Amino acid sequence: HAAELSEPRAKALWSACTLALIQGDYVAARDLLEQSRALREAQGDKLGVADTLNGLGNVARREGDLAAPRDDYEGRLKPRSDLGDKHGIASALNNLGATRIMLRNFHLAQQAAEESLVIWKQIEDPAEVGRACSYSLLGVALHNSGARTAAGNDLPTDLSTGRQA
Repeated sequence: HAAELSEPRAKALWSACTLALIQGDYVAARDLLEQSRALREAQGDKLGVADTLNGLGNVARREGDLAAPRDDYEGRLKPRSDLGDKHGIASALNNLGATRIMLRNFHLAQQAAEESLVIWKQIEDPAEVGRACSYSLLGVALHNSGARTAAGNDLPTDLSTGRQA
């Protein structure tokens, strides 16, 4: 019976975390995510654990801690990779790229953006949000590393048509 209640409880904790984030209560958000992660780990839910790691990374990044999100996002990559979840991998790479930009490590941010872009091009992304995020991160990374020409050549101006600038 306890196992039956764990899944809805983990989802409820995730939802409560979202509300805490909206309210700016990062301490509560972190606590709720840790509780959710413990339930997911007890269930052997690798994808759920990966999602909570991503959430913990987002909380840490909002708090200004840039080392923890990097570790959390990198921790999210392995279970997603093991399970073949390309959407989750691409999303984690985008988050990792954004964190690397904040750390001013533009070369590694560029690598993460390029890796995620390859994946987004392979999978269905109907709204092209993931691809747009990857292009944005790539442009910021290239621009800040002094590779403005490459950014202009690689980035479409209109993602809905794919036309080049």
